[in-house]
Amino acid sequence: MSDGLEKQDGGVQVIEEKKVDIYDIAILQATNADVLVNWLNDNGFTTPEEAISTLQYYANQPHFFFIANKVNLGNEYAHLIFSEADKLCADAIHGYYKDEMRYMHQSNPEHLIQDIFAVQRSQTDEIKESCFDANANEESVKVLFELKSGVATPIKIEFTPEQPFYPMKMTSINKVDVLANVYLFSNTPMKDSSGLMEVEKMTTVGSGHQGVLNLTSQNYLTSFTYNGPTSQLMTDSSFETDYYDCSKDPKCETPDVILGKFVGGLAFGVLFIIMGWFVLIPAIAGFLLGLRYRGKPWKTRLIMFLALLGAVTLALVLLFAGMNNLHFLSEGLLVFGPMAALGYFPATTKYKECKVALAIVITLIFSYALLFTMFF
Repeated sequence: MSDGLEKQDGGVQVIEEKKVDIYDIAILQATNADVLVNWLNDNGFTTPEEAISTLQYYANQPHFFFIANKVNLGNEYAHLIFSEADKLCADAIHGYYKDEMRYMHQSNPEHLIQDIFAVQRSQTDEIKESCFDANANEESVKVLFELKSGVATPIKIEFTPEQPFYPMKMTSINKVDVLANVYLFSNTPMKDSSGLMEVEKMTTVGSGHQGVLNLTSQNYLTSFTYNGPTSQLMTDSSFETDYYDCSKDPKCETPDVILGKFVGGLAFGVLFIIMGWFVLIPAIAGFLLGLRYRGKPWKTRLIMFLALLGAVTLALVLLFAGMNNLHFLSEGLLVFGPMAALGYFPATTKYKECKVALAIVITLIFSYALLFTMFF
């Protein structure tokens, strides 16, 4: 690690050099991309000449720095020698298991390597040839396989730009289609003013997550995405406030939404009152009919109750026929039938018969509930 002092090296200003776990990192500043590429290649940071024009774009920007990063396994694994056989073995295992890696616990791929080296006979011919026949080292293969599987020490880079941006043009160095995702915390809804990245999703950050993420007043989390050819990346993505668009603000309620909630609440209240009376009507009708036939033979009382139940069912069919909704009809029967029984049987029975009447009511309730569960 350097002492933090700046130095000039062949036209490149080396701001700082340091080692972070398996990485060698250099913070640089340069005004000439040709000189910068030469310095990078001379110091082990492999950079293609095709990147010169893109790097010159950033070299022309004032107060811009370059962060060069390369893997140096010797920082953490000086006791290991990573042979060509180890690399071929890791490639073979990753090539065969990469489709299954999404289902595995990524933080512990060493278990897979242990299993493969423990049960050599069960492996594919390519893995046998690349790993066991070539005498690959298990520990070295594990380290290389972890790197290929995305298991590595994350690097946190902090800087304070004039406005939030992401160097999308730098991504154009890769001459293939690219998928880029940027997550932005902000106080207001944001957009990419360059038009490169689209808003995939925006949500608010709760107070609990603000503490976990060490945020202060950032209320919004926006996911931006770009999926396309790198030939379109001619500039960087700059993020700015998306001037208030209620449709993109999850906290926003338009007048139409507010009015809809008011009307919906009012309608629910009216419906609740009406349904309350509807529930009482069968009970009152049952009670009055029960008084009329109090003391009559039980067959007569039962027939009259069945007639009452039929009248309630017919009323519900007529009421909900226009809605063409069996769900409402079933719920109506589930409520109104027992209510009619609850009013009828206590009024028409004598004291000794109350237990039987209560049993009938309970049986009706459970029967309707069972039918509702089975068919709706």
